[in-house]
Amino acid sequence: MADMRRARIRYRATFIAMALLGLLGARPTLLAPVARAYLAFCGRYLAGSPAGRHYPPLLAAFLLPVAIFLLGATLAAVLRQIWGQRQLDRRLRRGRQAGDAALREVLARLNATGRVTITDDVLAYACCGGLLRPRIYLSRGALEILEPVELEAVLRHELQHVRRRDPLRLFVGGLVAHPAQPFPVLRVLASHARIAIELKADQAATRVLGVEPLASALIKMMSAGQLPQHRTVVAAFAAVSARVAALAGRPVRLSIGRDDLLISLALAAQLVGLLAWLAVQTLPHAPLCPACPAF
Repeated sequence: MADMRRARIRYRATFIAMALLGLLGARPTLLAPVARAYLAFCGRYLAGSPAGRHYPPLLAAFLLPVAIFLLGATLAAVLRQIWGQRQLDRRLRRGRQAGDAALREVLARLNATGRVTITDDVLAYACCGGLLRPRIYLSRGALEILEPVELEAVLRHELQHVRRRDPLRLFVGGLVAHPAQPFPVLRVLASHARIAIELKADQAATRVLGVEPLASALIKMMSAGQLPQHRTVVAAFAAVSARVAALAGRPVRLSIGRDDLLISLALAAQLVGLLAWLAVQTLPHAPLCPACPAF
């Protein structure tokens, strides 16, 4: 159900993007107010610039709001991540518990003492959170159901996320993927990158302990619960079909669907065509900018 809802949102975003591009192609004068403001700015501040030129007015009128929107969305995402990380730390650290002797022994062997926060939570989960100083959050519920070798497999998986700063990678990938929702291919590539991060962390655990402890831990934690809802990016120990296939020894094939490829190519062609057309258009019924004699 969740996958179907996400698919509807993605294709709705694609339809809206194509409709907006088509509307601007049919009625470029909708950009005229922004273009006139841009020409006035250039005439006032860029007339004596060494280049003596600037972007075509209608093209700039399209690109400037897009750039402002992307900058605002990026800033909002960064602030949301910072606030979400503070909330995550506050919520999970509030119930911090001391680990038992077996856990301390595993942490010492992995040189991970001080990197793990044990939370007093009955749900079974493990995750890595934090952009600049990532750490591992492990619940009491997970400790109660995992055998020592399974616990070590989970910690090796999460330590790989810590060493590679995977929450930061996922956050940057999310910044790129979110504005690119209208392009299904870019969304698929972002999903593939996330799966590749998890598979890399799995390999770090299975390389030392083999497949069975990690697979057993994954099955137990799938059955016992899930990570609480959060508003920040974490690399969580959760099941995806590609991970299950890899642990079962089946080849992982991450393919791009034909429909996604065709829709992305159509939208890209429409966008490039609109940009090229706007680049050669002058602003109707507006004086030429003195800093831009070519227009």
